[in-house]
Amino acid sequence: MPDTEQVDTFAKLSLIVKRARKEPESQFKCLAHLLNEGYLKACYMKLGRDRACGIDDVTLKSRMWEIYKSGSVRGIEVSFHG
Repeated sequence: MPDTEQVDTFAKLSLIVKRARKEPESQFKCLAHLLNEGYLKACYMKLGRDRACGIDDVTLKSRMWEIYKSGSVRGIEVSFHG
């Protein structure tokens, strides 16, 4: 179950979306306060692990392959598809 802070953020963003559609000339000057830890964690968990890479241009798949090749993972079967 999502925490209250996360639900509150989604609710506020929903209201902002509605207002922006209703009043396209409106300007929203500061929305950074809505990007709290709970919201960012929820966004992160929704990301497809095979879709986005970090700022270092390293995907999860390539990082896991590096770890596997280095021998850091022993006794764990690693399977890559795609």
